[in-house]
Amino acid sequence: MAAGQEIPAKIKDALAGNPQGLSITDIVKETGINRNTAGRYLDKLLISGQVEMRHFGMAKIYALAHRVPISAVLSISSEYIMQLSGSLRIVFINEAFAQLISTPASELTGKNIEYTPFVTVFDAVFDPFIGHVKAGLEGTEWSGECAPVRLGKVFSCRIAPTALDNGQKGVSVILEDITEKKRAEVLLMESEQRYRILAESSNDLIYMIGRDDRVEYVNTFAAGTLGKRPEDLAGKLRNDLFPEEIASRQKGMLKMVFETGKQASEESPLPLHGELRWYDHVLTPVFDEEGHVRSVFGVSRDITRSRQAIEALRISEEKFRRIFEDGPLGMSIIGKNRQFVLVNRHISRMLGYTREELTGRSFEEVTHPACVSENRENFDRLYSGELPLIHEEKQYIKKDGTPLWVSITVTPLRDIDGQVLFTISIVEDITERKKAETQLVESERRFRDLAELLPQSVWECDRNGNLTFANERSFTMYRYTRDDLGHGLSLWQMIDAKDRAIVSAIAMQAFVNPPERFPNVIEYTALRKDGSTFPVTMYLSPIVTDGRIEGMRGIGIDKSEIARFETALTESTERFRAIFDSTYQFTGMLTPEGMLIEANRTALDFIGAKREDVVDGLFWETGWWAGDPGRVERLRNAIRKAASGSFVRYEETLRGIGGTVMNVDFSLKPVRGTDGNVRLLIAEGWNITPQKQAEAALRESEERLRTLLTMTPDIIWQTDARNRFTYVSPQVESVLGYRPEDLIGHEVSSFFEPGCYEQNREAFVAAIAGHTKSIRVVTCWRDRDGRPVHLESHATPYYAPDGTLAGFSGIDRILPDKQP
Repeated sequence: MAAGQEIPAKIKDALAGNPQGLSITDIVKETGINRNTAGRYLDKLLISGQVEMRHFGMAKIYALAHRVPISAVLSISSEYIMQLSGSLRIVFINEAFAQLISTPASELTGKNIEYTPFVTVFDAVFDPFIGHVKAGLEGTEWSGECAPVRLGKVFSCRIAPTALDNGQKGVSVILEDITEKKRAEVLLMESEQRYRILAESSNDLIYMIGRDDRVEYVNTFAAGTLGKRPEDLAGKLRNDLFPEEIASRQKGMLKMVFETGKQASEESPLPLHGELRWYDHVLTPVFDEEGHVRSVFGVSRDITRSRQAIEALRISEEKFRRIFEDGPLGMSIIGKNRQFVLVNRHISRMLGYTREELTGRSFEEVTHPACVSENRENFDRLYSGELPLIHEEKQYIKKDGTPLWVSITVTPLRDIDGQVLFTISIVEDITERKKAETQLVESERRFRDLAELLPQSVWECDRNGNLTFANERSFTMYRYTRDDLGHGLSLWQMIDAKDRAIVSAIAMQAFVNPPERFPNVIEYTALRKDGSTFPVTMYLSPIVTDGRIEGMRGIGIDKSEIARFETALTESTERFRAIFDSTYQFTGMLTPEGMLIEANRTALDFIGAKREDVVDGLFWETGWWAGDPGRVERLRNAIRKAASGSFVRYEETLRGIGGTVMNVDFSLKPVRGTDGNVRLLIAEGWNITPQKQAEAALRESEERLRTLLTMTPDIIWQTDARNRFTYVSPQVESVLGYRPEDLIGHEVSSFFEPGCYEQNREAFVAAIAGHTKSIRVVTCWRDRDGRPVHLESHATPYYAPDGTLAGFSGIDRILPDKQP
């Protein structure tokens, strides 16, 4: 045994045999070690804790220490602990540290750390680590972080100078795994960053007020509302930022939150920039580690528009009552039992009853017997959902027994389950119109009788040129029979092929123009059934229904003088050109092979060309299409398709004079000859650039809306008429634990606590019935874990174009003070 180990062993053996303790003189006698050597090793044993010393009078008495050895304590520690000697040999390593580097402690003890797996495990941090160990051997303690890449962990490391069991200098290395702590710090930083981004992106006023009434935080939007920057307001006294009355009211609300530790809310006005704005303020306490309220977090939402909407709703309801009572039409609400529940004075006067006499009476009692059966069938289909509404003309029976013709529209009023509760009927007295229709029929009869007496051809046709009436002279002039008319006879069949395109173009253009611009007279060569031709002068007038040209009627005169015909034809052509060139859209005529025959002035001006520059040339080689091979190829394909008899329509971008770019709704319509073959292609181009710009703006607006929906902390939802979710915003996951797709397609009530749906049913029924346009209720949801969550729900019904209920849109906000 080496002297360095033998001498301490002798001293400890001597002390072990004398548990009462020995003086240094006694130890020297027992061991035979000289006094100086014994004193030096006793000091080392004292430092290492292996020996204890007490005073007995003037003498120092030494005895073996009864404390647990340091190595035994370190071996049970949950930390990673190791001791190194001055020669960097591992004196001690606990089991946790050995497992960390996947090597048994027995294989590491006594080895130089530089020749162990420590080097590869600690990798890039090993050299700095050894540097701190050597400094520790010189008496310098070090603490810091150590992150071995291969372990993928982060440690808190402490290297401290230590006296070893043998009294020699060494160092103790203590590692603590702080990986999760560091991850938590990163997550906390990310969470704070997300919160700040959300707060800074919000259009709500977000702020935090400390106990000293100073502003601790304010988001950019809130600061901007006061005409300031956030840094201008931080640290300022809240009392100095608002008028005295406003500041005083705020102080009272803040005081309540600080004293009670409970959330508070209120709606109040705030004058800003000369305008009074209303805000919904929600103040939430922020607690310190001891549970005391240290600050108040506030969110103020501008509800000015909401209050204005409520006022508008009140006004709207008032208008509805006025319309119901004072409108020009009869109105009534009918229950499931087909009895009048509510009637206005107009329908009462219309039927000759008082309101009291009609209310509670079955509407079948005032329906003409011939209409009762059909009425019942229609109402059954309406209540079953087969019909969205009823619109019909029928006869009522007045109190005095006289019939009354009415036009009636019946719309169902449904509950949130889609069941029809009532129907609302709008009734118009059309007795006078029916009389007028009878008179019109009589007028038509007189017209036809008169037409048969005229020596000219008199006819009528629809917008497609199909004849609907012709007098006897027409059959004589064109040599057709009434059987031909019955089998379908077209005006275009009675026009010579060389004039047919021009006449049809004039007619088609006339149909899209206002009635006052309808051509009065045209001349062309007519074609008889036997193939012979003759010149005709045709006097035209439009057939107008509800302001729209639905057809035309003409009186044709057979003209035999060729010279006069040619003169008239020239005049007719000039009129055609005037009409042709006066249209706003691009218009042209092509042969089926793609040769341009005509182009109107609007199209020519767009490319700065003259008629003679483009007519009789291939359409795709003109200035409208040149310069873009893809555009040319699309046109040629379209011409081929149209030439085969198909109507072609697509959108194209054209470039005009001066670089002008225009989005065009372009179409090619084939015009067929009497033999059924395509003779002409009508090309039209409508400027849809403003429409495209509007569509782009709409897409941008919708994108902003989607962004806003994902940013708001509230749950935004929409249901259909059957009370099933059709949309739920992503915030539902943070509030209730559900993903949006978990709710979509399911009934709302399936996510409520029992009884909650029935409690709020009356509010939704009232909204559907028109008593309220917006409702505000507190609902109790069941989150994904089955726990109740109270939400404040704002809901509004919305309707389909036909007036039926389409569903509800709403916003739900969590009520923290009502959570369990």
